[in-house]
Amino acid sequence: MKEKQYITRKEQAVLTKKKIFDTTIFLIRKKGYSKITIREICQNAEISVGTFYLYFLSKDDILLDLYSKVNQKLQDSAAIQNNDTPEKMLLFLVKAFWEQLEVSFEKELLSEIYRITLSQRKDMLLSEGQPFFQLLWEASGLFLKEKSIGGTAGPDQLAKSIAVKIQGYLFHWLVTEDISFSETREECLEDLRQFLTNLYITG
Repeated sequence: MKEKQYITRKEQAVLTKKKIFDTTIFLIRKKGYSKITIREICQNAEISVGTFYLYFLSKDDILLDLYSKVNQKLQDSAAIQNNDTPEKMLLFLVKAFWEQLEVSFEKELLSEIYRITLSQRKDMLLSEGQPFFQLLWEASGLFLKEKSIGGTAGPDQLAKSIAVKIQGYLFHWLVTEDISFSETREECLEDLRQFLTNLYITG
């Protein structure tokens, strides 16, 4: 007779949270973010509403959890590329960021993240507390050191300038119907290449 396997409360909690998360993402992609409710998520995940609130505060909380997983993937990618030149590393990070957004979010979900950003007055995409910004900051410092760029320029200022560029292009894509994601990404990367070149020349 096969011995019954038991799991700890901690393991059960991990499984329950994953089930809620996976169910929500499935429903979002099936019906759209705005058309699903927490009660519907709970019914499909076969949990109580009370259990849902033990793990997530809202639907928005799940969306932000998904974005944090994208950030983790960026960190993993950066670790593989850390032998590149600082300039190539900056370009790689920005390109990887766009690529992760493309495979992880539909346009509606990115729009919802912007809505959360505005309602909470906090930048969920490119804030200084996000791992992606920290990666930009580190690569920016190495770039400025390699190019011997001093003056008022610092890694914090450069990383913020790059983040603002990304935000601008991403917002433009979100509110424009006749431009593709790939076109926007390439425009952003070309702008960044030119920006870094000009910074080196004038620095």
